[in-house]
Amino acid sequence: MRVVNIIAITALVSLVALWLGKYKYFSKKNAVLITVLCIGLGGGSLLAAVLPNTILDTNIIVGREIKDSPGNKIITLTFDDGPYSPYTQQILEALKRADIKATFFMVAEEAEKQPNLVKAVVTAGHEIGLHANEHKDYLKLSHEEAYEEISIGKKILERLTGQPVKYWRPPHGFKDTTVFSVAEKTGLTIVNWTVSPRDWTGISAEEIATRTLQDAKNGNIVLLHDGDSPKKQASRIETIKAIPLIAKDLREAGFNFVTVTENINARK
Repeated sequence: MRVVNIIAITALVSLVALWLGKYKYFSKKNAVLITVLCIGLGGGSLLAAVLPNTILDTNIIVGREIKDSPGNKIITLTFDDGPYSPYTQQILEALKRADIKATFFMVAEEAEKQPNLVKAVVTAGHEIGLHANEHKDYLKLSHEEAYEEISIGKKILERLTGQPVKYWRPPHGFKDTTVFSVAEKTGLTIVNWTVSPRDWTGISAEEIATRTLQDAKNGNIVLLHDGDSPKKQASRIETIKAIPLIAKDLREAGFNFVTVTENINARK
């Protein structure tokens, strides 16, 4: 069942229970108990859908800690919401200087407008996954709408890259049964994250790097941004400045940088 439907049903049941309790069709205590249970069910469903690392994520690659891997630790940098000129180009330059291969989750309608940027990402040896065709909240789309959006986006990126697209990160990391069904139907693996320094909030490069390091564990996936979909207004300069700091800090802590595919293969 869709999360929005669960929330609507639990809200309705709560209102009915409170109304019945008010007019003494059953005790106010039972009415309050039913209301509390409904709020818990609705709120829990919403949290499971919107948080990147919850019980639902057994269906998702989220970069959980690898505890039994010998040798050096691994970590994956991922970039969402691009391509977005000039910041995607500058991030590519920063990654090249830092000798890091990353994974970019692209918005297909933006990629189609900037095919040279998509080509530059591929040529640099980075991995491309799908973020969306248009940057929408997939919890609000019907199954048919979501399937059409993802199918279109996947085809656009595959045409632009000349490579199969294997991974999908839904906008905001939101997911429910429809998102899982669409992923399965389109042959995509959903990839969320375990580390988010919240680089989109206007914090400094130093703070982005500090937050990344303090939360980093072997096998983690880091959420960063090269784009600003759908608004296309925010600067990504601080994220660009953070890349050499992240590279230095994490390498000193014993981490190697890998793509999502390499991260997944390390778990096999």
